[in-house]
Amino acid sequence: MAIPAAIGVWELGALAAGGLAGLFVASPQGREAAREAARATAEALEKLRPVPESDAGQRSEPIPRGTTQSCSGQPDCGKEMCPVCGKRPNPMPGVTPAYVHGDLVPQDSETLPPLTSYKRTRIRVQKATVYQRPDKSLVHRDKLHKGKGAEIEVYDRHGRHMGAICPHCGHPRKGPKPGRRLKL
Repeated sequence: MAIPAAIGVWELGALAAGGLAGLFVASPQGREAAREAARATAEALEKLRPVPESDAGQRSEPIPRGTTQSCSGQPDCGKEMCPVCGKRPNPMPGVTPAYVHGDLVPQDSETLPPLTSYKRTRIRVQKATVYQRPDKSLVHRDKLHKGKGAEIEVYDRHGRHMGAICPHCGHPRKGPKPGRRLKL
């Protein structure tokens, strides 16, 4: 199966998770098929990971949107902090989202977990789609903050503001603003 170059890591993971759910059976054959699917997914993700930069470490051109940066070969790769907020350990060690380097607003598919994996609603805020998480809370990306300042706004199921979180690790960035609500 050919993997399009534009597909993101999380989209590929979601496809694999969907495939794993379809393959899961309480039999040895089902478990073996699930292991094989997991191996194939890991190989595909490894092929999508870009080659590390030269020793100079300086970029001559910006990173294209949707690509990631690897830190393989660095001694503290597993202990690095979130490249967006710096408050929690990086959930994907060695990977820095492209929107951080380009000082861009993250796309819905570039957050962790991707907002596109949640149920889409008809509500829009600042032209950003609002998604409903499994716990019925509502989230959308804040288009006013870019790069390392990027945020995801979180609301309870009634539309009351609960605060803002980091789009990469989920660490709370700001508390709730009294009076801020979504129009449901």
